[in-house]
Amino acid sequence: MQHNKHKRLYLWEFLEAFATSPSAAISTPLLPVRRHSALSIVQRTACCLSWKFCYQLERCLGLQILIGYGAVGSPRTSRLARYIFSNLGDLNLLERIDGWVLIRGIIDMAHRPFLLKGPVYITIAASVRSPDIRALAISAGWVGYEQLYCTINVGVDVAALSIANIPSGLLTIVNRGRIGAMVGGAFGLYTRTLINIDNAGGTIFGAGGAGGTGGSLRIQNPNSPSYYAAGDGGAGGAGAGFTTTSTLTLQPAGTGDSGQSETLGGSSVGGIGVSTGGRGGNGGAIGQPGASGESGTASGNYNLIQVFPPGAGQPAGNYVDGNAYINWLATGTRLGNAI
Repeated sequence: MQHNKHKRLYLWEFLEAFATSPSAAISTPLLPVRRHSALSIVQRTACCLSWKFCYQLERCLGLQILIGYGAVGSPRTSRLARYIFSNLGDLNLLERIDGWVLIRGIIDMAHRPFLLKGPVYITIAASVRSPDIRALAISAGWVGYEQLYCTINVGVDVAALSIANIPSGLLTIVNRGRIGAMVGGAFGLYTRTLINIDNAGGTIFGAGGAGGTGGSLRIQNPNSPSYYAAGDGGAGGAGAGFTTTSTLTLQPAGTGDSGQSETLGGSSVGGIGVSTGGRGGNGGAIGQPGASGESGTASGNYNLIQVFPPGAGQPAGNYVDGNAYINWLATGTRLGNAI
């Protein structure tokens, strides 16, 4: 009987060998096997995906793989195994596929499309509103399992960045520019998936709070009691933030409006009474609360009937919504609130 010069391994031996020496195992040919039921092969293969094997994969290939034991379809089956076998088609059809074809498919899909590929890097080099990080990553060749690094360049503004449809623990955002909320917006960055952020030299901010409305006085003409006046208070200024339309720029905080004056009708004996609303408060700078409005005033001959106090400024917006999901590698500058 003629023997091959090189050692040949069954799949389950290959997986165990890979845990010890990945490079040596990959260079070793696999031994063809007899036809087996697909489920039997799957079960035996899954049992070989030990924690040691998982650790080696993560360390060598930069992956995070949820590993477990059991047949395909079991909640404890590895994410990798689920991907591999779901891409081989209907498991019922695999009963008629030679075991070698099945194993060859496993190795091909396990090691060529994505496992041997390193992290994927994408760069945001121009200012943009709400970029789709997942779409950018896929365009760069990301298939959903590699570590993903997204760099925002110096001088680049990103408005309302929302992280969606990216598995937890894969994304690292390296911010060297500005991530922030739009005027009146709810957040600068939103996530419900675990991510890393390196914000060294960068800024992440919430929108400035709007200013409060001005107060007002309701007065009565003492000579003609049926006449009243109440000057309206001015509106508060908008808080600072990125613009919502056209070219993306940082819009500064708005100034509060002046209040309106109203003169009492009727007899003017002793001087005509005038009610003047207070000026609205100025909006807050990025990540800062808005100012309260000013109180209303009155002059001339009048009876004071009612005081409408000025409104308080609104709090600063959130620089991040989902802070519990973020691992801050470097905090940098963060302005506003976090929830």
